Amino acid sequence: MLDVLTNDRTDFDAVFLEIRMVPNVADGLRQNALLLGIFAAVCVAVGALFWLVGAGPVMGFMGLELILLYAAYRFGYTHARRREWVTLSGRELRVRRWDHRGHEVDETFEPYWSKLEMVHVRGRVPRLFVSARGHKAEIGAFLGPEERLRVADALHAALADVKP
Repeated sequence: MLDVLTNDRTDFDAVFLEIRMVPNVADGLRQNALLLGIFAAVCVAVGALFWLVGAGPVMGFMGLELILLYAAYRFGYTHARRREWVTLSGRELRVRRWDHRGHEVDETFEPYWSKLEMVHVRGRVPRLFVSARGHKAEIGAFLGPEERLRVADALHAALADVKP
Protein backbone atom coordinates (compact mmCIF):
# COMPACT_ATOMS: atom_id res chain seq x y z
CA MET A 1 0.00 0.00 0.00
CA LEU A 2 1.29 3.43 -0.89
CA ASP A 3 0.06 6.78 0.44
CA VAL A 4 1.51 9.97 -1.02
CA LEU A 5 0.55 13.18 0.79
CA THR A 6 1.63 16.65 -0.33
CA ASN A 7 1.23 19.92 1.55
CA ASP A 8 1.55 23.65 0.94
CA ARG A 9 5.16 24.73 0.38
CA THR A 10 4.94 28.17 2.02
CA ASP A 11 6.50 27.20 5.38
CA PHE A 12 10.13 26.07 5.05
CA ASP A 13 9.99 23.85 8.16
CA ALA A 14 6.69 22.20 7.26
CA VAL A 15 6.55 18.74 5.67
CA PHE A 16 6.10 19.17 1.90
CA LEU A 17 5.79 15.51 1.06
CA GLU A 18 5.01 12.41 3.10
CA ILE A 19 5.09 8.94 1.59
CA ARG A 20 3.97 5.94 3.65
CA MET A 21 4.73 2.51 2.28
CA VAL A 22 3.61 -0.89 3.59
CA PRO A 23 3.66 -4.25 1.78
CA ASN A 24 0.44 -5.40 0.18
CA VAL A 25 -1.33 -8.25 1.98
CA ALA A 26 -3.75 -10.18 -0.21
CA ASP A 27 -6.37 -11.30 2.32
CA GLY A 28 -7.24 -10.93 5.96
CA LEU A 29 -6.45 -13.50 8.62
CA ARG A 30 -10.00 -14.87 8.67
CA GLN A 31 -10.02 -15.60 4.93
CA ASN A 32 -6.62 -17.28 5.12
CA ALA A 33 -7.67 -19.38 8.10
CA LEU A 34 -10.72 -20.49 6.12
CA LEU A 35 -8.54 -21.33 3.12
CA LEU A 36 -6.15 -23.34 5.29
CA GLY A 37 -9.11 -25.17 6.86
CA ILE A 38 -10.52 -26.10 3.45
CA PHE A 39 -7.08 -27.22 2.28
CA ALA A 40 -6.67 -29.32 5.44
CA ALA A 41 -10.05 -30.98 4.86
CA VAL A 42 -9.11 -31.81 1.26
CA CYS A 43 -5.73 -33.19 2.40
CA VAL A 44 -7.38 -35.42 5.01
CA ALA A 45 -10.00 -36.65 2.50
CA VAL A 46 -7.44 -37.41 -0.21
CA GLY A 47 -5.05 -38.96 2.34
CA ALA A 48 -7.83 -41.15 3.75
CA LEU A 49 -8.79 -42.28 0.25
CA PHE A 50 -5.21 -43.30 -0.49
CA TRP A 51 -4.95 -44.96 2.94
CA LEU A 52 -7.99 -47.14 2.13
CA VAL A 53 -6.48 -48.10 -1.21
CA GLY A 54 -3.26 -49.17 0.53
CA ALA A 55 -0.99 -46.22 -0.12
CA GLY A 56 -0.58 -45.08 3.49
CA PRO A 57 2.54 -42.89 3.07
CA VAL A 58 0.50 -40.42 1.00
CA MET A 59 -1.18 -39.26 4.24
CA GLY A 60 2.22 -38.14 5.58
CA PHE A 61 2.95 -36.15 2.44
CA MET A 62 -0.46 -34.47 2.64
CA GLY A 63 0.36 -33.43 6.20
CA LEU A 64 3.74 -32.13 5.04
CA GLU A 65 2.04 -30.03 2.34
CA LEU A 66 -0.30 -28.55 4.94
CA ILE A 67 2.60 -27.67 7.25
CA LEU A 68 4.53 -26.05 4.38
CA LEU A 69 1.50 -24.00 3.32
CA TYR A 70 1.01 -22.82 6.90
CA ALA A 71 4.71 -21.89 7.14
CA ALA A 72 4.45 -19.88 3.91
CA TYR A 73 1.45 -17.92 5.24
CA ARG A 74 3.27 -17.29 8.54
CA PHE A 75 6.33 -16.04 6.69
CA GLY A 76 4.22 -13.72 4.54
CA TYR A 77 2.38 -12.21 7.49
CA THR A 78 5.55 -11.79 9.51
CA HIS A 79 7.22 -9.84 6.71
CA ALA A 80 4.07 -7.84 5.97
CA ARG A 81 4.74 -5.89 9.17
CA ARG A 82 7.52 -3.95 7.44
CA ARG A 83 6.84 -0.32 6.67
CA GLU A 84 8.67 2.75 5.45
CA TRP A 85 7.98 6.48 5.65
CA VAL A 86 9.68 9.17 3.61
CA THR A 87 9.15 12.80 4.63
CA LEU A 88 10.51 15.90 2.95
CA SER A 89 10.69 19.38 4.41
CA GLY A 90 12.84 22.34 3.51
CA ARG A 91 15.43 21.24 6.06
CA GLU A 92 15.58 17.46 5.67
CA LEU A 93 14.68 14.40 3.67
CA ARG A 94 13.98 11.70 6.22
CA VAL A 95 13.72 7.98 5.48
CA ARG A 96 12.35 5.88 8.34
CA ARG A 97 11.93 2.16 7.99
CA TRP A 98 10.79 -0.57 10.35
CA ASP A 99 11.64 -4.21 9.77
CA HIS A 100 9.29 -7.13 10.51
CA ARG A 101 10.55 -7.25 14.10
CA GLY A 102 9.76 -3.57 14.73
CA HIS A 103 13.36 -2.30 14.69
CA GLU A 104 13.58 1.22 13.31
CA VAL A 105 16.27 2.70 11.05
CA ASP A 106 16.14 6.48 10.66
CA GLU A 107 18.22 8.17 7.96
CA THR A 108 18.33 11.89 7.26
CA PHE A 109 19.56 13.69 4.15
CA GLU A 110 19.88 17.35 3.22
CA PRO A 111 17.32 18.02 0.47
CA TYR A 112 19.58 20.41 -1.42
CA TRP A 113 22.28 17.77 -1.84
CA SER A 114 19.95 14.79 -2.25
CA LYS A 115 20.00 12.88 -5.50
CA LEU A 116 17.59 10.14 -6.61
CA GLU A 117 18.92 7.24 -8.58
CA MET A 118 16.99 4.40 -10.21
CA VAL A 119 19.30 1.42 -10.74
CA HIS A 120 18.19 -0.92 -13.52
CA VAL A 121 19.55 -4.46 -13.54
CA ARG A 122 18.53 -6.67 -16.42
CA GLY A 123 15.80 -9.14 -15.44
CA ARG A 124 15.15 -7.53 -12.03
CA VAL A 125 12.90 -4.86 -10.57
CA PRO A 126 14.62 -1.43 -10.68
CA ARG A 127 15.90 -0.23 -7.30
CA LEU A 128 15.42 3.33 -6.03
CA PHE A 129 18.19 5.01 -4.03
CA VAL A 130 18.58 8.43 -2.45
CA SER A 131 22.10 9.69 -1.84
CA ALA A 132 23.72 12.80 -0.45
CA ARG A 133 27.31 13.54 0.54
CA GLY A 134 28.48 9.94 0.39
CA HIS A 135 25.50 8.46 2.22
CA LYS A 136 23.10 6.20 0.29
CA ALA A 137 19.80 4.51 1.21
CA GLU A 138 17.35 2.34 -0.71
CA ILE A 139 13.72 3.42 -0.77
CA GLY A 140 10.75 1.07 -1.15
CA ALA A 141 12.65 -2.21 -1.46
CA PHE A 142 9.44 -4.21 -0.99
CA LEU A 143 7.37 -2.23 -3.53
CA GLY A 144 6.48 -3.39 -7.00
CA PRO A 145 7.90 -1.65 -10.06
CA GLU A 146 4.86 0.60 -10.69
CA GLU A 147 4.67 1.75 -7.07
CA ARG A 148 8.42 2.34 -6.98
CA LEU A 149 8.19 4.55 -10.09
CA ARG A 150 5.32 6.47 -8.49
CA VAL A 151 7.44 7.10 -5.39
CA ALA A 152 10.38 8.17 -7.56
CA ASP A 153 8.24 10.61 -9.56
CA ALA A 154 6.65 12.18 -6.47
CA LEU A 155 9.96 12.47 -4.65
CA HIS A 156 11.77 13.86 -7.71
CA ALA A 157 9.11 16.54 -8.22
CA ALA A 158 9.12 17.49 -4.53
CA LEU A 159 12.93 17.68 -4.40
CA ALA A 160 12.94 19.90 -7.49
CA ASP A 161 10.51 22.27 -5.73
CA VAL A 162 12.63 22.41 -2.57
CA LYS A 163 15.88 23.22 -4.36
CA PRO A 164 16.22 26.92 -5.27
